[in-house]
Amino acid sequence: MVFGCTIFGIIANRIGIKKVLIIGTLGYAPYSASLYVNNRYGTEWFVLFGGATCGIAASALWASEGAVALGYGDVKDRGKFSKLPRRPAPRQPDSL
Repeated sequence: MVFGCTIFGIIANRIGIKKVLIIGTLGYAPYSASLYVNNRYGTEWFVLFGGATCGIAASALWASEGAVALGYGDVKDRGKFSKLPRRPAPRQPDSL
């Protein structure tokens, strides 16, 4: 994933983030199809192929997602969209 995200970051500079995001979504279809075919017919090679395509596609997806999250806001707000969301602390019940 480290090498894939680096490579897809370079590719995104050449062909654009939108196309890299599309490439990132295309790898999940063979993976889900391989899980179905393995369950139905017991083929194992297709699961390995689907896992490889899903791994490569995940690198493209996360590389483009990071670029979108960092560049989405205005100049003063850049980077705020990439932080982890925090849930508020649960309220304590009022004592009687």
